[in-house]
Amino acid sequence: MNMVFHESFDSTRATAENQADHPNLAQAQAEAVISLLLGRTISVSQTYAFDSRSFLVLAEAVLGTYDEARREASASAAERMRAQRPFALHRFRQPSYLAACASMLANLRDKAEGEGLRLSAWQPIDYDDSARTELARVLRTADAGGGPTGGVPSLLTRHYPGLAEHWETVIRLDEYFTGPQRDAEAELPEVSLVDYLSRLAGLDDAGLGVLARGRCPVDTAIDLRDRVKAQLARHRNDAKKAFNSRAWAHDAITEVTAARGTDAGADADELLRRELVRELVDTLYNAVLAYSGRAQWGYMSSVPRSDGRDELKEVNAFALALVRLRRDDEAQSEPTMSGAFSAAETLPNLPVRPLRQVFAAYWELVADDDRWPAWEASCERLDHLLHNRPASRRTGATSALRDAWAAHLDTLAGALPHVVRADRGEFLVAGRHEGHEYQQTHQLAALSARSMDDSLAAGEYLDGLRRTVVD
Repeated sequence: MNMVFHESFDSTRATAENQADHPNLAQAQAEAVISLLLGRTISVSQTYAFDSRSFLVLAEAVLGTYDEARREASASAAERMRAQRPFALHRFRQPSYLAACASMLANLRDKAEGEGLRLSAWQPIDYDDSARTELARVLRTADAGGGPTGGVPSLLTRHYPGLAEHWETVIRLDEYFTGPQRDAEAELPEVSLVDYLSRLAGLDDAGLGVLARGRCPVDTAIDLRDRVKAQLARHRNDAKKAFNSRAWAHDAITEVTAARGTDAGADADELLRRELVRELVDTLYNAVLAYSGRAQWGYMSSVPRSDGRDELKEVNAFALALVRLRRDDEAQSEPTMSGAFSAAETLPNLPVRPLRQVFAAYWELVADDDRWPAWEASCERLDHLLHNRPASRRTGATSALRDAWAAHLDTLAGALPHVVRADRGEFLVAGRHEGHEYQQTHQLAALSARSMDDSLAAGEYLDGLRRTVVD
């Protein structure tokens, strides 16, 4: 089973406060479509599997279209669909999915002390201790008794109806994660968040210049280092405790937004600088999760922006270069694959469909006795070549890999002509979310400067996370 971790499921990106048309909700789904059509299983941490609105929306779409397609499938096709693993849970020190969910709810917030788990998808009950405690109790009771019963708790239907759909998705996920090879214990990460931050703080200006080259402006890299260095100095006696959490980078932004209106110009500049620190820290934090989540790949993408600025994309690329440097991964100085999320263009013969219809097309492909074998064989050949590239060639694609990539795109374009566009080695899927049209592209190379400029968000792969494919 080839697994990929997606940074766009980060629970802090799209919270309950955001509108339904928040672009990260579309970005997470569009990236997931690409991974599924590459034949991969998406690795999800227990925190994101419960408290990421982006993941919960994706899970509802994927499992909902699965249920619909399976009702129309033959017996053999239905069994093949059941064996698919679109995503897999990775728990950390918790015996089950529901136990992990209950533990997160029970980790109550203390506003004065800044402790406890800050909820994102479940934000309306963030400081409602009685609601969190009651829902945790319901989940623990269900976990001990073999599964939830009784539907959505009346607490939610009466006081928090907007969370009822999340609850239903969690219950559906619990059923899904009980399937074979869909639930495992996460590994302890080899490199922690504070390790990455300390590596950055130790770089001199010349080292930063090398790391930033072609990725972000050197003055941005220097400012990031200096701010991280100052934070580490403030907590030199408890760095591991203070920085293996990323709350400080998010709280720093709240400090500015809460005090806005004093000096708009200076305030806007300081807010952007703190947003860049948050992007850096979030990417490093997600790299830790990617390496501990038993995945072979980590698709690390920036937060989508609608204002056309490139700063977050640049910092995301810089952070990934730092990850490779800290891991002494000189052979992976450039990404093997990269992608871009952008507003959809008008493309001939490729209608922009609701993303839910794109997931339905994926399940129809899996259920099709004629199209399935060629697609599965193509996925296996592509992954074999990606995993077995000669060490001296891991900074680029071999001719065999390029041929396998082109052949896979041809297979997809033939099997799903109204869903996938393959053009000059670029894999493109378009979709509509809440009235907005987007497209996601992937290619066997780093993004060009033009692609970076035109995108709302950009991403690249951390590869070689696990050299052995998990069975």
